[in-house]
Amino acid sequence: MVTYFRPNSLKICVDSILSNTKLPYKLYIIDNSHGNINATLKSYENNNNIVIYKNSANIGKGAAFMRCYNNVIKKHDVEHFISIDPDIEVGPNWLSKMLTAKNRIKRQTNFGILAPIFQNEKNNKLAMHVTNINTHEIMDSIYVNRYTAGPLLLIDKNFFNAVNGYPTNQLYGNEDGYLCKKANNRNLFAGFTTSITVNHLAIDDDDEYVKWKKRNAHGNIDHKGRWD
Repeated sequence: MVTYFRPNSLKICVDSILSNTKLPYKLYIIDNSHGNINATLKSYENNNNIVIYKNSANIGKGAAFMRCYNNVIKKHDVEHFISIDPDIEVGPNWLSKMLTAKNRIKRQTNFGILAPIFQNEKNNKLAMHVTNINTHEIMDSIYVNRYTAGPLLLIDKNFFNAVNGYPTNQLYGNEDGYLCKKANNRNLFAGFTTSITVNHLAIDDDDEYVKWKKRNAHGNIDHKGRWD
């Protein structure tokens, strides 16, 4: 998890993970806020499931994620991991449901990326950053879309390593979308499961994160790259 400000949604997100995750896990929080959310993070310092890293400057999601991944997560002997943004609220058994869906997919096709359905504050369900409207069903409750991307992704580790992970040259961009495009180019599953819904929070819409976002994102173009 990479965060920049978002102190209120971060707390809701982390608390929901702590309350609703029954399987063994380790949550790595990478803080790009250079001290501005220390009060929020302090309450998690003694939790054995959580490891906190702090960057001295905001280097963007991709660069921050890859720094932690290469130094820590890559060394773990696991088949998959989850990239999650700090503005998501998960529900009961969310992780076991994700893994059940992933296993069903792997029995029928090569797996790359799986996302849940995201529900916004108006209770509208949507798949985040979908750029291809020709979404089609490939099996019960599991759909595939070439550019399904969003703030919670279950990612195959071998695929992630093979494509060198997230792009790191964007301060604010569609890193998830680029990753899903790479999965599609390799004929790997990149889609979402309708059996899981998570809340996409907007509680910090007036905080420093949004001010920074508006400074660095102009239409569909970020300051170093273009959304795909």
